[in-house]
Amino acid sequence: MKIDNIERVGNNLKEIRKRKGLTIADLSLYTGLSVGYLSNVERNQTSPTLRNLSIICNSLRVSISDLISIGTEEKIVIRKEEAISRKYPESRMIEEIIDFGSESGIYTYITVEPGKTRTVSHFVHPYSEVCTVIEGELTIILEDARYDLKEGDTLYIKKNIRHIMKNESDKKSVSFWHRERPTIYV
Repeated sequence: MKIDNIERVGNNLKEIRKRKGLTIADLSLYTGLSVGYLSNVERNQTSPTLRNLSIICNSLRVSISDLISIGTEEKIVIRKEEAISRKYPESRMIEEIIDFGSESGIYTYITVEPGKTRTVSHFVHPYSEVCTVIEGELTIILEDARYDLKEGDTLYIKKNIRHIMKNESDKKSVSFWHRERPTIYV
């Protein structure tokens, strides 16, 4: 089975849970998993292990296939509230993921507030991505090469290249990213 909407699992879990009239506390009781963990899964802040996914699906009386296949229809319009939003306070970053489904890629707005961050993470992905700065400035370090991008600049990042992203300016940075859809086979 091909899973091409892996980032929607949390949204689908929340939809199924609500459709069944359960609170997140109810699901926690049935699964033995903490409310905080389930909340993070539903908000796509953490990926469930296969074991935990199985426990959740058994508690909801749905198959893993049902959980991952909901909402895979191709969309033409995505409203702001439908975007998957992730916050990374330690990096002063907010990511808003736009997923049209089907064969389209994944589009993301990334906002990085100015100022020092507590941690700077390296990213490495099994896909290529393109970043265009639409507001402010953004510094991206690919392996050992540094690129200081300004509004309108675009950078291509090949797959499996270690990179760091940071905002060293005194204004917020907003960038628009495109990447291939991750494909997982189970």
